[in-house]
Amino acid sequence: MTGFLSPSELRFLFRNDRGKIDRCTWWLAVGVIVVAWIVVLELQTVVNRSGDITKVAITAAFVFASIFLSVCFYFVSAKRFNDRGRPAELALFLPAAIFVDASVHWLGPSLVELIPGWSHYLVDGTAIAIAVWTITELGVMPGLGETP
Repeated sequence: MTGFLSPSELRFLFRNDRGKIDRCTWWLAVGVIVVAWIVVLELQTVVNRSGDITKVAITAAFVFASIFLSVCFYFVSAKRFNDRGRPAELALFLPAAIFVDASVHWLGPSLVELIPGWSHYLVDGTAIAIAVWTITELGVMPGLGETP
């Protein structure tokens, strides 16, 4: 891998789902995504406490950034699934599970009569199981051409 942070490499990793990447590249790309999301989360927390911007606007920006980073995660994971010989669409499972989990937690207090309390645990467990499966499948298991 030449120049991980070069513009052409970043375009390849984060802008389409074609191609293949190895485990090391997947871990590096996911690390970049996680660090970016942590920075966005911290900025949202700091700005939300300061009261300079309305809470609705900063929450909308946080949600937009989370969706953008989820799309980047899909592109990187789709390439890794291609390398494993599996359908790229499997890369949608983790972002979808995380958004469903966040939605249940966000809507739960206001829709207490529609969403039972135990559903939080069910959705959390499902999201955790999908995360463990994704990390094992993409970060641990070798690709078709790799040695274990």
